[in-house]
Amino acid sequence: MKYQLPAGSKIKLVALRVKDLDSMIDFYTQIVGMTSVKRTENISYLGTNEHQVSLTLRKIDNPTDGRDASNVTRFAFKMPSSSSLKQLLLHVKNLGLKLTPI
Repeated sequence: MKYQLPAGSKIKLVALRVKDLDSMIDFYTQIVGMTSVKRTENISYLGTNEHQVSLTLRKIDNPTDGRDASNVTRFAFKMPSSSSLKQLLLHVKNLGLKLTPI
C-alpha cells in the first residue's frame, strides 16, 4: 500500500527549483507521501491527501548562479500526532533509507 501523509498534516506553500523534476516528484510522492495534484512539462504541483497544493516543483535546465537554484537544508511538515510521525519514520525505514539523528 502506498504511504500518504495523514489527514491533518500541514505544510505551508513552498516552491522549489529542481534539476530533475521526475526524481523529485518520485521522492515527494513515494517517500514523503504527498499527492500529485497537477503536472505540466516543467512544473509539478503536489499536495497533502486533501489535494491542497502545498509544494510546487519547477524544472530548471542550467542554473547559472545562486538565483537560479535552491539549496534547502531544512524542510518541515507539521504532523497531526506523534503516532503519525512514527508511521512516517517506519515507512522511510522500510524503504531502506537511513535516517540521521535529529
